[in-house]
Amino acid sequence: MGVVRKSGLKIVGDVPWGTHFCQFYQTKEDLTDILVPYFKAGLENNEYCMWVTSEPLGVKEATESLQKAVQDIDVYMDKKQLEIIPYTEWYIKDGGFTSKRVLNGWVEKLNEALEQGYEGLRVTGNTFWLEKENWDVFVDYEEELEKVLDNFQIMVICTYSLDRCDANQIIDVVYNHQFTLIKREGNWTLVESIRHRKTKEALEKVKMREKSFASAIEFSAQPFSLEYPDGRFVMVNHAFEDLIGYTGEELENVDRSKTLTAEEFREREQEKLEELHKTGRPVRYEKEYMRKDGTRVPVERLIHLIRNKDGTPQYYYSFITDITKRKKAQKQNEKLLKKEQQLAEELKASNKTLQMQREYLVKFNKKLQESEDMLNRSQRIAKLGSWELDLINNRLYWSDEVYRIFGLQPQKFKASYEAFLEAVHPDDRNAVDDAYSSSLEENKDVYEIEHRVINKSTGEIRIVQEKCTHFRDKSGKIIRSLGMVHDITERKKAEEHKQQLLEMEKQLTEELSATNEELVATTEELKTSNEELILTQTNLRDMVEKLKISNRELEQFAYVASHDLQEPLRMVGSFTQLLKRRYKGKLDEDADEYIDFIIDGAQRMKELIDDLLAFSRLDTQAREFEPVLMEVALNDVLNNLKTSIKYTNAKISYDDMPVVNGDPSQINQLLQNLIANAIKFRGEGPPLIHVSAEELKDQWLFGVEDKGIGIEPQYQEQIFRIFKRLHTREEYEGTGIGLAICKRIVERHDGDIWVDSEPEKGSTFYFKLPKID
Repeated sequence: MGVVRKSGLKIVGDVPWGTHFCQFYQTKEDLTDILVPYFKAGLENNEYCMWVTSEPLGVKEATESLQKAVQDIDVYMDKKQLEIIPYTEWYIKDGGFTSKRVLNGWVEKLNEALEQGYEGLRVTGNTFWLEKENWDVFVDYEEELEKVLDNFQIMVICTYSLDRCDANQIIDVVYNHQFTLIKREGNWTLVESIRHRKTKEALEKVKMREKSFASAIEFSAQPFSLEYPDGRFVMVNHAFEDLIGYTGEELENVDRSKTLTAEEFREREQEKLEELHKTGRPVRYEKEYMRKDGTRVPVERLIHLIRNKDGTPQYYYSFITDITKRKKAQKQNEKLLKKEQQLAEELKASNKTLQMQREYLVKFNKKLQESEDMLNRSQRIAKLGSWELDLINNRLYWSDEVYRIFGLQPQKFKASYEAFLEAVHPDDRNAVDDAYSSSLEENKDVYEIEHRVINKSTGEIRIVQEKCTHFRDKSGKIIRSLGMVHDITERKKAEEHKQQLLEMEKQLTEELSATNEELVATTEELKTSNEELILTQTNLRDMVEKLKISNRELEQFAYVASHDLQEPLRMVGSFTQLLKRRYKGKLDEDADEYIDFIIDGAQRMKELIDDLLAFSRLDTQAREFEPVLMEVALNDVLNNLKTSIKYTNAKISYDDMPVVNGDPSQINQLLQNLIANAIKFRGEGPPLIHVSAEELKDQWLFGVEDKGIGIEPQYQEQIFRIFKRLHTREEYEGTGIGLAICKRIVERHDGDIWVDSEPEKGSTFYFKLPKID
């Protein structure tokens, strides 16, 4: 392939794409000695590398050996530049070895590599798995691979176990590879195959021919020059020297654009050189050279451009032709041209007549085109296309509307009878073919059929009606068929819809007749029921009013009860604390324990009363809704809970928080209860809590996620009930009213609250709050 790549092996050096060589090994170390530096060089040179392994070196050992030399091997594997697979996934895939499949596989891997931006494909395959009965098939594969590789950006090294090869097999291997690596006395040796040596000798012959070609140019009768872009000559042949009278040595200090080129040709020559630089294609133009003796010679110059590897111009080479005789002939032609002009005048009158005829034909063609456009528009409106089939040449012509019905584009579809059948619905294809074929066999002049087609652009099934007329030659043989295709899909649908409506109308008529009789009887019943309903509504209104009064009284009772209980409870707690300080240790142990029980009970009662008081105030002390900055509310809550957060080493994160419409104090209470629960019901490690916010149509969906102990499914609805606890006070403190308060707050904001939880994996409490209007 010409492009030289680093092999990674000192004994091999740089090699071109298409190199195919082999290695004979005896141990695992023999394989890694060669393959590890081989693949390291490929990875570093942006090549896609593929290692197909077999015994004695498996995928794991191959990966570990390469990892020692390539520290960031994981990076290459992550971006899929390196692939290490066993032979079972490549050579004997699908039950056996197939030469064609494996060869095609290499080409497909190369195409994938080039599409991903890699320079080419570097591979190796171990043949330890190869059995003797498959040897000849594999040798043929190696020979075919050797022929194919010259055309691709692939480098291959095949590894063979010396212990599994006899003398004949070793000869086969060496013959089918360009060179062989084998270890002698502890050192690797490179052995060239005879065929590869002959190839090198052939290249030397090519170089000799190139030298002969240069000699032929030197002594050619065709003037030739080689020049730098700045106008200096590199070399000229003898014919060029004879043409202009300068020797090659004299031309070394001559600028051809000034000394040799007449002034009136310089601008034209520069334009041609710019064209050559722009297109890269050789340019041909005429000019005059100024000889050393001052005379001029007209020439035609064919000039080529050779570029450097980076694309910059390197030099021009040009072939020059002396056109002195041609110029003399041109002068003679000019005389003849005058005579031709006289004849042209005489023909001018005749041309005028022809021009009038041409204008008439242009107008006629224009009207013909307008008629054709009108026909196409008419066909499109009517969904009616036309077609013509030339049976002699099997050529099918379709109008634009036929292409539209079939969902095809003329430039991407070669119309023929067989291609037409491919567009027909598979279930109708035989019927359509039979209809057309039988019309030919039975000498019918016309036929008509309805069938389905599949629109190739949309996949939609359409229903068409086709009519065809046959035309015959003098012997009666059909030579041409002319037909039309009418898209009747909408008509068919309308007919089906009409039939459905008629059936529905009939059914409704029957049902209405029976219903009318029932309505007469029902009307009488409704009169009686209406009177009873009015009486029931009156009773319900009275009951609702009583319930409202009862709820207000219950709320007032809960508030008064919880408030009035505070003072005696405080007194019990205070005097019990006084007893403990004054008499602890002076009474027996039972007395000290009973006093602790009283203090603990009083504290629990205070917590229950405080929570009950907070629950009763949710409606009585509620505030009007206003815009609430959720981020500010969240920061207030985190500040309130900073002692618990610091004590438990809790990590709390949150999304960008929106503005909602609500009661600021209740929203703070809602967030504080949920985050406090997430800290309380943590797992073994520090609490990890995240507060999320997601925008819905009219609401915001919030979530408080933790990695705590989780909740069993059967308890996930009960936890929102008042005083509902799942754990004892010894396990987790609390009254069991916090989530009930959260539920009342969310419901007051016309939202929902629920939990999504899994035991030992954590919980997420979701709730919705209204948006700002």
